[in-house]
Amino acid sequence: MKSITILEALDVVEWVRENNPCAVLSIEHPGARRVSEGAAPRLIEEGIEGVDQRIQVYWDTEEDHPKGPSLRMVKAGLRFLLKHEKRSKRPLVVHCRQGKSRSVAMALAYLVAANRDKSIMECIAHLKTLRPEPAPNIKIIELADTALGLGNELVEAVKADAQFTANRAAANASRARWAEKNPESLKLPKLTPQKRGPKPKTP
Repeated sequence: MKSITILEALDVVEWVRENNPCAVLSIEHPGARRVSEGAAPRLIEEGIEGVDQRIQVYWDTEEDHPKGPSLRMVKAGLRFLLKHEKRSKRPLVVHCRQGKSRSVAMALAYLVAANRDKSIMECIAHLKTLRPEPAPNIKIIELADTALGLGNELVEAVKADAQFTANRAAANASRARWAEKNPESLKLPKLTPQKRGPKPKTP
C-alpha cells in the first residue's frame, strides 16, 4: 500500500527535519499569518532545502465558496503528490491546520489514486491508521471523486462510514463556532458599482 503522512501545521517543520520527505502539500487558510492560525510554515524560510513544497490556500468549508475547495485545487494537489510518488522513495506529507479535515480528504484521494489495485474500503481502512479522529472534508471528497472518475463511489463510502460521520459532525460544529466568532471571514466581498463617466458628445 502506497502511503502518505498527515500532519497538523505546528508539527510540520520538526517532522520534515527528522524524516526528510520528498514533498509536502500544505493547505492553509486565506489570510492566515501565523501557523497557529492556519498558515503553512514556509520550509525554505526554516532553512529546509531539498523538499518540494506546494502551498494551497482555501477555507475548510464543506459549502460552495469562492475561497473554498475547488476542482482545480484538488486536481493540482493530486498531480503534485502523484508526481513525487513516482519519482522518489522518500515520504510524502500533506497537512492543514489541524490535520483532520482538508488534509485527511486529500490524503484519502491520494491513497485511492496511487493504489489502483486496492479497493476504496481498503484505502479508507489504511487512512484510519494514519491519523486520529479523521473528519474528511466532504466537499474535497466530492471533487476528488469527480477528478478520479469514481462515479460517486468514494463519496458514498465516506458518507456511509460511521466514524467519519461522527467526526465530520464535530468538525462542522467547530466550524460553526468559529464562524460566529469571525463573522467577516467567510463573507463574500460586496461588489461596488462602477461610476460611469459623462457620455461622449456626438458630433
